[in-house]
Amino acid sequence: ESVYPTEAAPEGHLTEQQVNQWRTEGFCFVSNLVEASLVNRVADLARSYYTTGSKDCSDFGAMDNHEMIFPSINPKHAEINSIVLNDRILNAVTQLLGCGPYDIRLSQAELWSKRGKPIEKDREDGSIFSNEDQRIHVDGFNHYLTFPSAWNKPEAVAMIIYYSDSKDVGGETAIVPREGPTDRAYHQESDEDSLPLLNTPGGRGDLPWINDRSSAESYLSDKHPDLHIFRQNLYNREKLAAFSPGAILFYRLDIWHRGRPVQPNRVRYAHNLLFKKAGCDWLNSWNAGVAREMYSAGQVVEKIIAQGTPAARTTLGFPAPASEYWTPKSWQAVKLRYCHVPGGLLHTQEIEDNLRSRFQKY
Repeated sequence: ESVYPTEAAPEGHLTEQQVNQWRTEGFCFVSNLVEASLVNRVADLARSYYTTGSKDCSDFGAMDNHEMIFPSINPKHAEINSIVLNDRILNAVTQLLGCGPYDIRLSQAELWSKRGKPIEKDREDGSIFSNEDQRIHVDGFNHYLTFPSAWNKPEAVAMIIYYSDSKDVGGETAIVPREGPTDRAYHQESDEDSLPLLNTPGGRGDLPWINDRSSAESYLSDKHPDLHIFRQNLYNREKLAAFSPGAILFYRLDIWHRGRPVQPNRVRYAHNLLFKKAGCDWLNSWNAGVAREMYSAGQVVEKIIAQGTPAARTTLGFPAPASEYWTPKSWQAVKLRYCHVPGGLLHTQEIEDNLRSRFQKY
């Protein structure tokens, strides 16, 4: 059964129904949140970069293709950086997590392509780590050093921005909506011994990490038949996200889902993003920090910091306007650091106001 995106509110926010669905069912599927012109530019960039048969294509994610990972320091790829810090994206994250604009941090952002195997290539000859037809899983074990938080205390928002049409390429993401607080596939707050999210290769410590669905389920059927039966019920409950360019699947790190095969000889382009609440150090960053790319010839990161909105740069770890980091001395030093960027640091009024309220001589 397919599910289709519902339109965002006209002012560029998520609707109350979309927020509630994410909080109760574990996902919401949204269209027309980000401006179509920006979506189209990113889609064009992806198609031009990931050409058919490109040696730069990996089985999952952008991997070592740094130009497709935020921050892209290629000045021709500015759209990649723009969509990651798009105001509507950041607003949606704060809506879902119920927090303020300075309380989220970027953890993952990479633009990638997923290719369907040629018709003549046997699908059964792939590696157990193949990403083509994934086993059902939750993403929490890719990001947490610990275990996903309680259902009513989410700490992160994952999302997939699609730049292709599933009618043309396939590759719909399968997702298992949570069916209320008594759903045995998910957290049972009334039962401390209920930990169903561990029932996946890559979750429980005694289960080897196997990504390919056929290989994973064959192993479990032989070694852990009880888990195999549990997981077959998840596959039976799958809903397929039928996407078109600009559709965004917002989902949680504790929702069962998986990637499905792209049609033979077709390519699906998508952006994987993850934002987490500030202070959740046990939720590690997938990508390297942006400071790693500073001092590049184009000074792209410096420009992102200097010209970004207060919320956007705080998402990258820059101190919030009311942070105690700011003193007259630290503020002067930071302004001097960015004075070479045309216009210097922009959108600084909140920082100035904070300093005036805290330091009489400022």
